[in-house]
Amino acid sequence: MKCVVLLCLALPLCAQVSRSVPDTASVVASTAASLSRLHNVTCEATVHRWRQEGNHRPRLVANSHLEVLLVDGREVYAQAGGARFENTSLLDLLRGGNGVATEGEFAGHARNIFIERAAVIRTAARQPLRFDFTDKPAARWWVFRSGAERSAVRSTGSFWIDPNTFGLRTLVVRASRIAPELGVDDAEITVDFRQETIDGLTYTFPVRSRSTILYNTGNRSRNETEYSHCHRFAAESRLLADASDGN
Repeated sequence: MKCVVLLCLALPLCAQVSRSVPDTASVVASTAASLSRLHNVTCEATVHRWRQEGNHRPRLVANSHLEVLLVDGREVYAQAGGARFENTSLLDLLRGGNGVATEGEFAGHARNIFIERAAVIRTAARQPLRFDFTDKPAARWWVFRSGAERSAVRSTGSFWIDPNTFGLRTLVVRASRIAPELGVDDAEITVDFRQETIDGLTYTFPVRSRSTILYNTGNRSRNETEYSHCHRFAAESRLLADASDGN
């Protein structure tokens, strides 16, 4: 089976809205401000990788313990407790298993939607806590890679905000117009977030993410990632000199 890399993701229960929901522009602006504070924040990431062949039960193919750091809007990774962060793809760090590797779940997708404004956002009818989005044609950020094949796909999806704080609760990103040579029929990423106030400023942290790929063979790959122990990154010596060169 091909290994496909997605580069750059439990819907909340219905809840009563305690006060008037802000307009879309206000939600986007406040979310962008809290996400922008993730610069130079690192978290531990525990990745569980599953594979399902046809109608068989899913089987666990690998567990990985990593650290992820956001530098200049780009996610860089290290083995948990490693000497330094690596300027390499997540696929290379997860090459011990046969499942799918994904990037962008920690902050990449959210940054493109809220900070880079690469999506058109609209409120969902009769659901005041839900907003739907579609990427702008000239700003496709989600890239699939399978072997030597690389292809940008369209991104659509929805996000939900907390009924009390109006902070980002859940983000769902779905792929469409996937190039047939990639061998993928469907892909979806879900990221759950929480807000935390530190020194009077609100931060939006990812809590967990789930990514699923359906291949044209009928097989599925699934990643489940849990984020924990987030803190400001201080040990600059652990970061490679070229970690933010974009290569």
